[in-house]
Amino acid sequence: MRFICAFIMLFFFSVSTVGESRIKTVTMWTYYDLSPFFNENTQRGLVDDIAQLLTRHSKGHYHFVVEYLPRKRVDMKLKSSQLGMVTLVNPHWFPNTLVASEPLLTGYDVIVSPIAKPVQSLVAKTPSQRSFIGVTGHQYPMIRSELKSGQVTRIDTSSVPNLLNLIAKKRGDFSIVPGLVAHHYQSHSDFAHALHFEPVTAERYTRRMLYNKLHVKLKQDVNKILQQPEVIEQWNTILEQYNLSELAIN
Repeated sequence: MRFICAFIMLFFFSVSTVGESRIKTVTMWTYYDLSPFFNENTQRGLVDDIAQLLTRHSKGHYHFVVEYLPRKRVDMKLKSSQLGMVTLVNPHWFPNTLVASEPLLTGYDVIVSPIAKPVQSLVAKTPSQRSFIGVTGHQYPMIRSELKSGQVTRIDTSSVPNLLNLIAKKRGDFSIVPGLVAHHYQSHSDFAHALHFEPVTAERYTRRMLYNKLHVKLKQDVNKILQQPEVIEQWNTILEQYNLSELAIN
């Protein structure tokens, strides 16, 4: 009798263990450590919200977790076999060897410059050289040709807050930041009064998930979740909480 009971207990333990092992942990990488994307101190932001949304609707198959990494580390992760994705980015900022999800959010860029000497276009109106301040590792395809020709010189810094501070102090002529970030800093920054924000609304793009080609199955599963009407509605509600409803795809 003891043998039978032990066998039954072992059977149910094995079934439970197998069930638990089927839950795959997926890391959602972001190189944005600032609002509204992700605040590493509070562990909150759009990336964390979408991670929770996907976990709830994956029917127990996946558990999505957020990890902040510098851009170069994200690039290394995407080349590895680790199950993960980079979240809410423009595919044009990455190699075309990666695969992209369905669009999640409309994106746009903002030119930031000193308020005393505003830059209102990426196309220089004078032949004089301009200095650009960027974040180390970040790609800026919209000024790639100007950087290559030497018309624009690039200075790198470690973060967007540092970048904005340098522009406010007139250490550079201009920079380019995501519209979502500019929107936040225009209302939450002590030095916003020293900055001119010029939206590049004519060149909008879409923000998506990006995957290594090894994880096409993950991409397919995530796309199925994101296409569910209930999930679309909940995602739009999240965007509304960040005052980003105008950038919703659906």
